[in-house]
Amino acid sequence: MASPRLPTVPPRAPQRRDGRANSESGGGDSRDCNARIIETLLRLNETAGRSDDVGSSITEQLRLLLSLTGFDAAGFWLLDVEEQSLRLRIAEPQGLFETVPQPVRRVTEATYDSSALLNGIVSLNDAADQSCVSWLTPNSEAALCIPVTGRRGPLGTVWAFGSSRPPCSIPEMRTIRAIANQIGLTLERTAVDVESESNRVSRKDLESAATVEPVQNELQSFSLAGLRAASRTSAARYLSGDLCEVLSLSDRRTLFIIADACGHGATAGMVRAALRGALYAAIDTAADRMMSASTITDLLNRVVHGVTQPHQFITAVVGIFDPETGRLQYTNAGHPPPLLFRSGKLIPFESHGLVLGLTDSMAYASDEIDIQAGDVIAAFTDGITEAASDGSPMFGVAGISKAIIDCGSSEPESIVKAVWDASIRHQGGAIDDDCTMLAMRFNASE
Repeated sequence: MASPRLPTVPPRAPQRRDGRANSESGGGDSRDCNARIIETLLRLNETAGRSDDVGSSITEQLRLLLSLTGFDAAGFWLLDVEEQSLRLRIAEPQGLFETVPQPVRRVTEATYDSSALLNGIVSLNDAADQSCVSWLTPNSEAALCIPVTGRRGPLGTVWAFGSSRPPCSIPEMRTIRAIANQIGLTLERTAVDVESESNRVSRKDLESAATVEPVQNELQSFSLAGLRAASRTSAARYLSGDLCEVLSLSDRRTLFIIADACGHGATAGMVRAALRGALYAAIDTAADRMMSASTITDLLNRVVHGVTQPHQFITAVVGIFDPETGRLQYTNAGHPPPLLFRSGKLIPFESHGLVLGLTDSMAYASDEIDIQAGDVIAAFTDGITEAASDGSPMFGVAGISKAIIDCGSSEPESIVKAVWDASIRHQGGAIDDDCTMLAMRFNASE
């Protein structure tokens, strides 16, 4: 990148031997100084906004400080909060890196830096204080230590070095503070830009991952042997930890699974993806008639245990419906029990074991239900049952049951929509958890 172009700065007024600016008429030097400072600050703001590189921008601001005050050299020390140190990062001229004392200094040992960050600008003059000599460059006799702060706290210090530097005037001190503030703004703006770019890349990665493992936020319908089904899933973030599948096996049986990985976002989404991959692999490799709800659950448990951390787990219900016998076999691994609606009665499913992934030695049991024509099964994740707004109880099984009864229909699509809408209303219109709702209506055995 080309070196930044410096703005034109009006020349300093001629100096008398006592260090004060000459003036041809009383008060003229003060007016000229104020005008020059105002013009320089305006240009400072413009150039800081134009620079795409934080180093170039701060270098330019240090040059402006030197041109305004008559100091010979200046440097910016960046504060490292974790290491509790200050490190010289930018110097003007570059030779300052070779001559400055203590380019890296501990905060606890940097007396003047600490004082400036706590109390404001510190002035050093070896004629008045011999103890400051070790902090001055070889060719300087005086210096200023200027704090650089941001909205969140201290960011570092600027040191300006000079030979026989007289005390700064009030307008010059204001200018120095303004330049230090501008350096702080430059650093904070850069940090925000970097964070925004990082967030943009992360969002893009998550969006790409979401296309690989899509979440069906719209209502989905299925017509399979002996049943009709509908489902809907919504992710609290880009990726969902909920899994809902209704699959036709080659022997005309239907397998369904509803599962919920702990947590939200990318981590839960990756666990869900592992579970889904294991499910499809099991279906592809196992002989259908050898496949049962419990054997599928055993396999999924071993896979989840092998690919997740100890604190990660999945709740799941796996069911297999045989339209020839009208029997539904299911295994519940720590998931909210599905509900069977039959002739106006509600029958909850049983639970058969721990959640998936805690141990690879768990042997899951299963139960069977004789399905009757017109039976409806509602399965869901805790994003539905735990829906709540401030001060209200959770939606719960009672909310699901009421929504199904109130909708007055046994059609799966109507049931899913009724429960979904009622849950959203109950929590005030906002979804802050992964949510899945599945409804299945069974026909007579074939």
